[in-house]
Amino acid sequence: AAASAASPGGACVSRRALAGASSACAAARVVAMAATGSTSIRHPPFDGAKRQVFVIGNDAADVDSLVSAYAMASLLESAEVQAIALAQITREEFRLRGDGLLLFRQAGSQVVADGSPSDMRFWDEVDWDAVRGLDKRSLVLTDHNKMAGKVCEIFDGRVEWILDHHSDTGSYPEARRDLDESVGSACTLVAEHFLAKSETLLKEVGLLLAGVILLDCRNFGASGEGGRGV
Repeated sequence: AAASAASPGGACVSRRALAGASSACAAARVVAMAATGSTSIRHPPFDGAKRQVFVIGNDAADVDSLVSAYAMASLLESAEVQAIALAQITREEFRLRGDGLLLFRQAGSQVVADGSPSDMRFWDEVDWDAVRGLDKRSLVLTDHNKMAGKVCEIFDGRVEWILDHHSDTGSYPEARRDLDESVGSACTLVAEHFLAKSETLLKEVGLLLAGVILLDCRNFGASGEGGRGV
């Protein structure tokens, strides 16, 4: 499942194609294509008919954190839940993530002029007063298992689920916990939940997950470094 990403129509992206897409020179080209100024997005108000679940990667906002949060939010979205993928950086900073810029473009994600995904909320464009007013809000952590200070100020006591492959800090014992240090990527854990629910992966999400898994597992090199991908 991690080696290729299938679309509902049956199209398949090969491991070799994904590995080539993640090359440093290709990423550099995408960085050069990105707009020099940030494009701010005004998101619609939160859906009062649903419970809000925010899904957030770590404060480094590397591609594993960004994609695992983005994909997990798509899995959690339902008639009862508004799942919101959240990044701990400003939208302007996303332009510095060359691998992320390339991968979201290659996956066919909806992006704004600077190359950032429009369906992800960045730290600088969230109405935090409105978030504090959401009494049933909760948080899902991906690619880390302890909140940064600025996140804790808003979500203290509200961590619902953790999906991570780093050393366990023992934080939030009341939360659902999927921690596995043997995997090379948090995206592997997310992909396993898609498979467990027998969810059909959209081509976009499959490409994003497979691309990050290939990057983090070093293209499944024979040395075994980087952790397991599946």
